[in-house]
Amino acid sequence: TFDKLALRAPLGKGTVLLRGPVKAREAERYFGKAPGVPGSRTKQRVRSKGRKFEMARGKRKSRG
Repeated sequence: TFDKLALRAPLGKGTVLLRGPVKAREAERYFGKAPGVPGSRTKQRVRSKGRKFEMARGKRKSRG
């Protein structure tokens, strides 16, 4: 943690701060090529998950 790091190296010499993946947020899944375009891995923005709400519409050839 930061407090332990501050005690061990007050000036930060010999330390490297690591960051997690920037594109790992859930919202990033909806960006990019439009869903339904060949080669697209983008998630669809759907109002709700369920039987009546665009289940696989535009993702598969067999669904409209």
